[in-house]
Amino acid sequence: MTIFCAAWRYRLLVLCVSFLFVCLPLRSQPSGQDSIARVQGDPEYFIGLFGGYSFLWHSTDLPIFSTLGDCGNFEDGSSQGYFAGLSLDYILLPDLLQLSGRLMYDHREVGLQVECDNDLTAYDPDSDDYVPYIREHTYDGTLDYLVVDIGARVQPLESIPVYFRASVDAGVALFGSDYLQEESIVQPEALLFPDGLARHPTGSGEIENLATSYGASAAIGADFELREDFSIHPEIAFRYGLNSLVQDAEWSVNMLRLGVGLRWQQHETIPTVVPREQTPQAEPPVADLPTETVEDAVIAAINTTPLEVRETIVTQTIPLLPYLFFNEGGSELAPRYQPGVERANFDPQNLPRETLTTYYHILHIIGRRMRANPSSKLNIRGTTDGREVPADQQSELARRRAEQVRDFLIDNWDIAPERLTLAAARMPQLASSNEYAEGVEENRRVELASDDPFLLGPVVHSRFSEYVPVHSRQKFAVDMRNEHMARQWDLSLQYRGRHVTSFDGDNAPPATVEVPLSNQEMIALGRQINARDSLDGELQIVDLRGQVANAECRFPIIKSREKFEVSRLSLIVFDFDRFDISDDNKVMMDEFVSAAVRDDSRVKIIGSTDRLGDWDYNLDLSDERAQAVRRYLDRIEPDAMLDSVEGIGAADLKYDNDLPEGRYYCRTVALEVQTPLPAADQR
Repeated sequence: MTIFCAAWRYRLLVLCVSFLFVCLPLRSQPSGQDSIARVQGDPEYFIGLFGGYSFLWHSTDLPIFSTLGDCGNFEDGSSQGYFAGLSLDYILLPDLLQLSGRLMYDHREVGLQVECDNDLTAYDPDSDDYVPYIREHTYDGTLDYLVVDIGARVQPLESIPVYFRASVDAGVALFGSDYLQEESIVQPEALLFPDGLARHPTGSGEIENLATSYGASAAIGADFELREDFSIHPEIAFRYGLNSLVQDAEWSVNMLRLGVGLRWQQHETIPTVVPREQTPQAEPPVADLPTETVEDAVIAAINTTPLEVRETIVTQTIPLLPYLFFNEGGSELAPRYQPGVERANFDPQNLPRETLTTYYHILHIIGRRMRANPSSKLNIRGTTDGREVPADQQSELARRRAEQVRDFLIDNWDIAPERLTLAAARMPQLASSNEYAEGVEENRRVELASDDPFLLGPVVHSRFSEYVPVHSRQKFAVDMRNEHMARQWDLSLQYRGRHVTSFDGDNAPPATVEVPLSNQEMIALGRQINARDSLDGELQIVDLRGQVANAECRFPIIKSREKFEVSRLSLIVFDFDRFDISDDNKVMMDEFVSAAVRDDSRVKIIGSTDRLGDWDYNLDLSDERAQAVRRYLDRIEPDAMLDSVEGIGAADLKYDNDLPEGRYYCRTVALEVQTPLPAADQR
């Protein structure tokens, strides 16, 4: 579309210039005779060129999302534009009234924006509070019209070269009608969309259902004579839009125009003619038409700022959810609970420090611990959802599920059968609500329990280095020429020739490219880099003809260390709709607090829920969970310094809530303890 519009603008300019030069030598004379003397009379008409700047006011009820009418509308906005064209003024009454016509190219930009919250709230980590969830919607575009303008031009006083012009116009967006609609989060500033961006496009392409644009204009200007035949006339005009720009919504546009024009006066000629013999004349040579020169897309420059990766010393305590879930009517142990391991080399400390990955190794962890402690025993209790099979088959199904877990431990870890006690029940003792399909799914499970707290105790990763970027996105400034020739682009980051991450898109890259940085990429990078190091950024552009342009930049990467170490514990202590702390988790909390909390430590307590249920109810439930943990912390460590105690409901779902285990790991209270590092460990 950009190439199309540029070509039409070029052709329009050529047409205007050609029209002027064709009209300049025009004279009235008899056909087949030469004028050897002319007497100038009053001018019959004026022809000219004009152009200028426009300021536009938009008023509209254009819906923010055409398919979701309840999300609100754009209301108003302002933008700029420019225009250029040809004029023809025919004299009706000398020195008073002229019939005025104009043919012009009118470039109008679109600039609409609106902020809305739709009565939604979101958690703001900066203020530790729920604030209105405010989004800004912008609608930017261009409308390139071919406009016919017809009116009258009046000069009231002959001695003063001031004139007034009134006209009506009609325009068709013949040369282009493109738009880009974007959505960004205004509040809370730290919140991002699910794709990791704070601003993303919600629509683009051609503006649909455009109507012919009608308007009425009033202008005032002045004529200043440059020489006998030429004059220049600055003009200011106001145009009032008479109809909507689109057929399916109200969208009116008013304009203030500042322009200047050049007119040539065509006089009536009274020739004195002397007939003479006609001599044939050679046809004028046809000039070669210039061919369009297509230039390659060129990257003029690419640069960025230093990237800072921060190292934090972390102790992560990952509790084991003592439930394994089954498909409806099935007793087969799901593959996710049977990851392949080498028994001789298996060690939970070598697992990725991720909660669900650790949880899926629960049977291997229990098997290894039972072999390390031969006196330990495990109770395995199968349940059903109470409806998946007929009542007389429920106990049998529950028992088969328990047998699957028992057989896995026997086959993979050689656990003696007498150490594994089986039980079956129609429903769990602490069942999830059958009001939700997710609750029914959660009741199809096997429950694990033991008198030995070590057997189902958490997996603790002590004092490891965690690397996170100080800013989640690295911004690159890109300067290029002939952007319209670009077809696609790719920006990649490398460390000493090894790929780190990449980001790409269609057409030309924006002036600022923001590359997202994932925690996994930064962890791998943080382990490799020195305290002062560098990265390489490479931008590659492929143009419409398949030509490739490359540009590289080297920029610093800095590894800094946090001045405190962090200990984290997420208590999986809550079944559906409960906030009481189990005895097993009290033991886990005792051990965690004893190891992590010092006199100079500061503690944060954050309660959360899964996505099920009412938002406000979940917010209250998560707060009850946080307060229950606070009360127990006061009992075991009354001098602990609390920074905050809050419930955030379902505002931050860290795990997949389409999975029953993901929902359980969201029904939690997270304790985070920050303790200043000794001076020797700071750098």
